[in-house]
Order: sequence, then C-alpha cells, then structure tokens
Amino acid sequence: MTLRMYRRVAAVVFLGVLASGCSGPMEVHIRGDNRMNSGGNPAVVRIYQLSGEASFRQATAADFWADDVAQIRDELVGPPQDLMVYPGEARTLTLEPSEDAQFIGFAADLRRPNRDLWRSIHPVSDLNGATVTLDVLSDRLNVRF
Repeated sequence: MTLRMYRRVAAVVFLGVLASGCSGPMEVHIRGDNRMNSGGNPAVVRIYQLSGEASFRQATAADFWADDVAQIRDELVGPPQDLMVYPGEARTLTLEPSEDAQFIGFAADLRRPNRDLWRSIHPVSDLNGATVTLDVLSDRLNVRF
C-alpha cells in the first residue's frame, strides 16, 4: 500500500468516526400486542433522552412509575415523550435526539411487568438514523433495531 492509499483509508476511517458520533433522526414504530398489559389493556410508553444511564437502570418499576422524572432527573435531557398505546395499535413517530443525549430510554407502564424487561436503554450512537420497533407485550417491552 502506498502512502497515498494509507491517507485515503485514514480519511475514510476518520469520517466514519465523526459520522458515528453525530445523532440523526430515528423512526420509532410502536406496536401494541392484542394481549398486552395483562389482557388487552392500553399502556403508557415513554421515551427518554438521557445524558447517563445509571438512574434509569437502577430504579425498580414501582419506584420509577411513582415519579419517573424524579427518578432520573439528574440524567434527563428535556421532557419525555409520552404515548398511550392500545392493543392492536401501530404508531410511528420520528425522534430527533438532542445533542446532549447520550442514551435513549424506552419504558412501558405495565400492570404486571417483567422485573427486567419493562424498560430498555441504548446509546444514541447505536440508534443513529435507525428504525426502532417497540413491541408492547403482556409483561414486557421488546425493542428491536
């Protein structure tokens, strides 16, 4: 490989690294399962932009839903997006991550949530420009991208 080729490869790698650090809009598809939330009841789904992940990961479902904003106040970047999702419903929204957001958290307020699967958090860099699908199931939130 010549010096010129090394420079081109280095430039391409550098541009890739820069692009991966930039956040772009993501499309979020939310689907309510017909049996969701313990037998076909609607559920609140919230999307959070966060500067960190510790508070979001550590809260129990009961404590979190008693006052979600208070639980994650130190890491919250802007107000959460709030959606009521009904059984069998499919919705789509576009989310533009804030420059200050390092993580996107998804949570579903379910009647009998699975201890660990009622929420999901991901680095913004992993979701950059992605299409994200949230499936609200009987006791969990399934996130795919």
